[in-house]
Amino acid sequence: MKPQVFKTTFHKYRWVEQIGEGGCGRVIKVSDEDDQACALKYLKPEQCRGSRRKRFQNELMFCAKSDDPHVVKVLDWGLVTLDGSDCPFYVMPYYAATLRKLMREGVSPDKVLGLFVQLLAGVEAAHKQGVIHRDLKPENVLYDATNDVIVVADFGIAHFAAHVLETAVATSDHERLANFTYAAPEQREAGGTVDRRADIYALGMILNEMFTGVAPLGLGYRRIQDAEPPHAYLDPLVEKMLQHSAGSRPPSVENVRLEIAAREERFVSEQKLTKLRETAGPLPDIADPLVAEPVRLVGVDIQGGELILKLNHSVSREWATVFRDSGAPGPYLLGYGPQGFSFSQNRASVPVPHRPPVVRGGTFYQRIVDDFKKFLTSANAAYRSKLINDARVRQEVAKKALQREIEEEERRQSIRSQIKI
Repeated sequence: MKPQVFKTTFHKYRWVEQIGEGGCGRVIKVSDEDDQACALKYLKPEQCRGSRRKRFQNELMFCAKSDDPHVVKVLDWGLVTLDGSDCPFYVMPYYAATLRKLMREGVSPDKVLGLFVQLLAGVEAAHKQGVIHRDLKPENVLYDATNDVIVVADFGIAHFAAHVLETAVATSDHERLANFTYAAPEQREAGGTVDRRADIYALGMILNEMFTGVAPLGLGYRRIQDAEPPHAYLDPLVEKMLQHSAGSRPPSVENVRLEIAAREERFVSEQKLTKLRETAGPLPDIADPLVAEPVRLVGVDIQGGELILKLNHSVSREWATVFRDSGAPGPYLLGYGPQGFSFSQNRASVPVPHRPPVVRGGTFYQRIVDDFKKFLTSANAAYRSKLINDARVRQEVAKKALQREIEEEERRQSIRSQIKI
């Protein structure tokens, strides 16, 4: 029999569709009177007596009282009559996805730790209230894609400390989980002592699977190193969390959270150090158009009392200074050395008389042009050398600063390695 409407003291919820089912209860999607989607969990009629009902009550009251954003919130509750039994139910926010669905679709490696830390927060909040989940698995972790939020749900078989129990519920030795994949070894053994470290085992399974896509079962399981090498620093932590002996695992979720932060920070520090060491590489290429395409003469003209020499492109003030200061390669006409030329964009000019004098080796104007071309060759080489020397000076200054930064980072790592949390 499928109830169409669930009533509480003040609200009504209409059945929309079933979204989950376990041995004891069902989870369905419902809509309230404002047509807002909610999720509703109710006990099956055959499970509405004894310890199952009491556990359902404990789960309901814990989630209703919790104010942690990563523990599913109970919004309302009531009773519905099914097959002659009064079946308790509770209403919670509707989440369109679970962590399992998210993992099947693929989680970006850059997002995994952010989501997992939220999962840790929800489990840690429960532990602080004396609640051990005992059935952590991706199906029991809900995901809000709009806000990128993870919440822990389904505390149906959780162990509740005495101070949070609404009713006395004895834990039977024969009670078993519906899904053994994430169960700690002690949960599989008759009479095994199950405490918060069972949840830590399941969390280790989930962390590894979020990166690798497969649950780490048995020796030789696929490690994070195999799937996502940049996060391989988490493998030793996962190995600790998956230890067969509960006493060899991290003692608390807080310890796991702090170790993740420490390992991540150490990894980032080592990456930074490697990058710093690689930074002091060979001299970079000189990115200057006057070096890439040296200045050359492309035309000559006479305007008034000046000889105009046209260049292939404009020159900078720095290049013009090098031209005048670099000296002349060999003899030249008196008064027509490098210092006698002026530059404006792609033009050089030098004053000439209206009646040119007689000179050896050609005409007066030709001699000036030939000397100028020699000056260009010398200036181009001097300019390139100057830029290289300037770059070397800057690099040397940068190397010294870099070495100081490397030494400081190494000192920081050394000090941190001596501190245990």
